[in-house]
Amino acid sequence: MDFVDIISKQIEGESELKKPMNALICFAKPETGKALMALVSKMMKENAENTSISIINLIDRSTFQQIENKEIYKSELFTDILAQNNSEKITVHALLKESDNFVEDILQIAREQNSHIIFTGIGHKLLDATIWHHYTKINEDKTEVTESEILGKLPIPAERAIHNVSSLLERNPLNSGILVVNNFSDAKKVFVPILSYNDISTLRYIYQLSKNEDVRIKIWDATGILEIIPKLKKVFQFVVKKSESRISLWDNDTKIEEDFIKSNDLIITGIDGWKKMIVSALSWTSALPSVLIIKDKQPD
Repeated sequence: MDFVDIISKQIEGESELKKPMNALICFAKPETGKALMALVSKMMKENAENTSISIINLIDRSTFQQIENKEIYKSELFTDILAQNNSEKITVHALLKESDNFVEDILQIAREQNSHIIFTGIGHKLLDATIWHHYTKINEDKTEVTESEILGKLPIPAERAIHNVSSLLERNPLNSGILVVNNFSDAKKVFVPILSYNDISTLRYIYQLSKNEDVRIKIWDATGILEIIPKLKKVFQFVVKKSESRISLWDNDTKIEEDFIKSNDLIITGIDGWKKMIVSALSWTSALPSVLIIKDKQPD
């Protein structure tokens, strides 16, 4: 079964999307945890009962040891975060974890929790367009430059962020969502660039999000892929109809302006589209709001 067939089965059949889901959210900073809880619970709002979210605050050892009363810290932290839960049907498990290796611990927890998808987040200052552009450009020729040499040229926080994101996306056998948080509060106005074939994986996420009546989603089909592939065109027409037109296409005859990008709450893109977008000459990449980068496991 090819990738389009899988997406079609998930969306048109809807049985896959209605199955109970176990999502894992991992974060280091409270504002990132709040943003992830608000977005993920909104996205999973229509999933079946028995859906759960495990939300885990990963704290480096030195910081963890400085917390005098961990129960009070946990209570205060998660009271604020759990208030962002958009659905009463979702069961949430919250915990703190001391960690010296975020990626290894995230993968281990996902196995222990039998998670279906992993969400994590980073601040936009640690992974801004300029840093990712620099990293991607140098990393294109690995025959001359090793990853450690590339990372060594970046500021330490950015080095750690890029290393963790790259490692998690490469090693995680599950679906992944990386939220680059930039003053995120809600996902009411969303822009979705489709820049590569694999970006069609974003369709099932935006379809779930579109079930919220306050959401409006604009898709930029930059390559015309939603029209070129008949099966994909059919899936997209189904999505638009079921969303009651809360999902629509960007008019490719209209230039995308920086002010329009700034007006959105969230950009959703596939990992391939993100890599293309961030090294492109597009004038508006410096004005990005929060960005959800999706990497779905590919069919064998």
